[in-house]
Amino acid sequence: MHTYFIEISYLLASILFILGLKGLSHPESAKRGM
Repeated sequence: MHTYFIEISYLLASILFILGLKGLSHPESAKRGM
């Protein structure tokens, strides 16, 4: 069960990282920080 929680954490972190990169690629949204 502990490893399952770790895998979910990595999955959420990677999704947030990709969304953050997409947000920073647009200047107007990058000013808002997302």
